[in-house]
Amino acid sequence: MADVELRPAFAWDCESCGRENFARTVVADLLPEDLDVLKQEHGVEAWETGDFVSMPKVVVCQFCDARFGTRDYREDE
Repeated sequence: MADVELRPAFAWDCESCGRENFARTVVADLLPEDLDVLKQEHGVEAWETGDFVSMPKVVVCQFCDARFGTRDYREDE
């Protein structure tokens, strides 16, 4: 069995046609000094690991071409 590369993505449901869509993220390629800024300005701790990704501001349904602004899913918490 061959391996495939998994990439981070956001899943969302179209409010117009109801179908599920996916929007890929952009993973930030940060320099060590960029990480220092994140630690100082945004409270990122040294033990926190992973990727920093961006979320699109607008998405377009691949099935019906409807456009939507986006909001962070954590805003609902």
